[in-house]
Amino acid sequence: MPQRKQKAGLTKNQVRTIAKKVVLGTAETKQRYTEIDEQTITPGTTGLTLNRFMEVPRMDIGNMPIPRDNQNPVREGAQILPTSFQFRGWFRPRALQNDGLADDPKSELFDRALYVRVIFIKTSTLHPNSRMPDNSLTVANDNFFLGPNGLPQGQALNYSDIYKPLNWKITGKPLMDKVMFIPNQYGMKNTKQVLFNHKFSKNEKLYFEQNVSGIGQGNSAIPDKHITAHIIARYCDDDTHIQYENLELSGTGIFKFKDF
Repeated sequence: MPQRKQKAGLTKNQVRTIAKKVVLGTAETKQRYTEIDEQTITPGTTGLTLNRFMEVPRMDIGNMPIPRDNQNPVREGAQILPTSFQFRGWFRPRALQNDGLADDPKSELFDRALYVRVIFIKTSTLHPNSRMPDNSLTVANDNFFLGPNGLPQGQALNYSDIYKPLNWKITGKPLMDKVMFIPNQYGMKNTKQVLFNHKFSKNEKLYFEQNVSGIGQGNSAIPDKHITAHIIARYCDDDTHIQYENLELSGTGIFKFKDF
């Protein structure tokens, strides 16, 4: 009788792949919350830059990885597996120029109205070796935008900063680039939501080059790649105003990752 062929066993790579899938599938998803509480956005300036959404300290050596109630998590090693980031918030004027009385001139409609540009990009702490922009990048960079003939240029501090194309060689392709209008008038829709979602690729990893232990490590707790937000505001009439009508931003950034 012919002998039956025995089925070949799993290769080392197949075993490694299965083991990795099981480990990652059962790993706890940790969440890093960043609360933004009434941060100021001043029209006609470089605005507000937020770049610490993914700051994750490493736990103290010798401590067991126990849950930390009502606190942001810590990581166990020099790398983590990011899964997603989202921001939920809003911005609004801190004060309005008129109170909606009948004698308020309609011509004031655009005197204090604002355009607000919200930009989310990926940045890096590995500059200049990384292709991503440096963590310190702000709208004040001389090459942040593109101007006439597609040449790099900095901010003009006027209405053009709202619509000028970004210089992708400096900023990279933005994850979000959105413009919103604020009437800045009584009884109108002056509060605007900021809703942003980003999912990381399946096998993407984040590394912490300065892998020191302890809480409150500052820049050493920021990974090699992370997400930065830039928010700028400009007056619609493009005039110089004696008194700024500041906006304030409130919201929460939620960064989810697996620690392994």
